[in-house]
Amino acid sequence: MNIYNVLDELSIDYKKHDHPAVFNCEQAYLLDF
Repeated sequence: MNIYNVLDELSIDYKKHDHPAVFNCEQAYLLDF
């Protein structure tokens, strides 16, 4: 089961962000989205 297929079937809007792995909030904060 692909989560994106499920979201599409349920007409749920989402944004997909590709990024390197992060292991804590500090690293996530440094991502520029």
